[in-house]
Amino acid sequence: MATYELHTDGACKGNPGPGGFAGIIIRDGRDRIYATGGDPKTTNNRMELAAVLEGLKVIADIEGENRPRVEVYSDSQYLTKAFNDGWLAGWQRNGWKTAQKKEVLNRDLWEALLEVTKKVDASFTWVRGHDGNPLNEEADRLAVRESQFARTCSDYWLSVGNPRSMVEDPSGLTEEGDNRPSSRQEVQEPAASPGISAEALFSAILDEAENASDFPDFKRRLAMLRNEIRP
Repeated sequence: MATYELHTDGACKGNPGPGGFAGIIIRDGRDRIYATGGDPKTTNNRMELAAVLEGLKVIADIEGENRPRVEVYSDSQYLTKAFNDGWLAGWQRNGWKTAQKKEVLNRDLWEALLEVTKKVDASFTWVRGHDGNPLNEEADRLAVRESQFARTCSDYWLSVGNPRSMVEDPSGLTEEGDNRPSSRQEVQEPAASPGISAEALFSAILDEAENASDFPDFKRRLAMLRNEIRP
């Protein structure tokens, strides 16, 4: 049976505000699967939980009736302490109330996490954020990117694939909305113009992102790039 690592992070602009999440799934120490997405109106804690939830769902879907071993790495103590320090068990005993008799926030995500952990044998490890951990840093970059996309979206989404498969047609980005995939829809490899490789397209888009002074300008440059690479 395969073993998995899940490296996660969440980001939010405003808290509450547009947010994004990312899960980097590593199977048997080598194969990678990326699960990223976001929500136009959310919080940082919800995105931290969503990153783990959606990553574990992907693993459970892959393994089916198996119950694979998954080591989850997160820089959210809110998440890791809930599982490791008995917070979740206490909340359930108290009817989803905190020790201060307040309603537990994000109950919907906690309950979904409890359900998916019946399908995987998960353990949770806290890692210090922004501390040079390569996979945590990569998850952070992906989550921040998704939070930027969320500014133009109207609904929650999940994308599953590899980094190139999550580069959508720039024409889908508009002031009115974003044609990103609906929840749990798998994204296929985008078609590139004749003579332009997917790698070259992805590299060019990343260059534009680094040079953009703000997100609206990034969207305009993406549209211009699209016109430049097509015959």
